[in-house]
Amino acid sequence: MSDNDGKATLTAIPVLENSTQWFPWIKKVTIYLKMHGYDDLLHRDKDQPELEPGERQQAYSKRLREWEKLQVKACACVSDRLGVSASGLIEDDPENVGRRLDKLRARYQPQGATVYNNLFRRYVFMRLSSCTGVNDYAQKLRQAREEIQGIDKSITICDSMFLQQFVIGLGPEYGTFLSAFQQNHSLYPIRDVNNPDIITKPAITFEALVMLVEREEQLQKQNVTEVEELAFLTKTVPDNKRRQTNEAMAYSIPDAAAAAYSIPDFHAD
Repeated sequence: MSDNDGKATLTAIPVLENSTQWFPWIKKVTIYLKMHGYDDLLHRDKDQPELEPGERQQAYSKRLREWEKLQVKACACVSDRLGVSASGLIEDDPENVGRRLDKLRARYQPQGATVYNNLFRRYVFMRLSSCTGVNDYAQKLRQAREEIQGIDKSITICDSMFLQQFVIGLGPEYGTFLSAFQQNHSLYPIRDVNNPDIITKPAITFEALVMLVEREEQLQKQNVTEVEELAFLTKTVPDNKRRQTNEAMAYSIPDAAAAAYSIPDFHAD
């Protein structure tokens, strides 16, 4: 990756101005730091390295300089995506990216019962109908889950409940699809009644579920287009041609629907 590519990726991260931006901001910044080799500075090498037993001073000095060099670069990346207030909060702190992010987290991460309630309500009441499409809905629901869990490590939304929430938000337009879906798939692992340690039917993954729903979305759009074309043709063609068109369209739409419900068996490994 060139420096220009890295800069372009960095500038795609919004500037942190207030608490409402914290969860998506910290996620993107963390991913960026990992992509560019700064992950250890957030965990294993968060604090300044010490002289190890038996290590020569020269070797230690070199290792320390490398650590400091990485810290300078990582801190510069973070500072580049901070607004005036956030930048002022850490400008006099030592160049330690992990400690600076900790300080930003203490200031900008939403806390309290009101914040939790608002985030949870947004998650529970999110619907496909309020999004631009299935992909947009999936991304927003995933982000809402991450924001809730980001409040405290004790808060978790298990995968099965998350899948169920996604299905609930699809709405009645996907009722027929879901009836067929449930014949081949499960939102939670099915276990052997005699041996609970054996999973007889794994839960479908979120990615596989989204892929199936996106395919159904495209089929529904295709069917709507065909119906609109049929309505247009019935107004513009002679009676004898109109009957032939109606018969052709009557076969094509059910065939498309049948294909939609030949759902492959996607499950987690």
